[in-house]
Amino acid sequence: MAKACWKQYTLYKGDMIIAEGTVKEIAQQTGLAENTIRFYASPTYKGRRKGNNHKMLVPLDVYSIGRADND
Repeated sequence: MAKACWKQYTLYKGDMIIAEGTVKEIAQQTGLAENTIRFYASPTYKGRRKGNNHKMLVPLDVYSIGRADND
């Protein structure tokens, strides 16, 4: 059985934490599309941000469920 991995993120607006969890969980908490959440971590969005009151998606850690296949 292969492992399943879920990357955890925190979504900030300025210095305030808006949501935490996987991209799917954050989308559900905020009512935004998953693609919008992913866009907040993209280099394109980072180039467009101005000031300190922008949204920012920060990766935290990867959690694995199951076991890795041994080669």
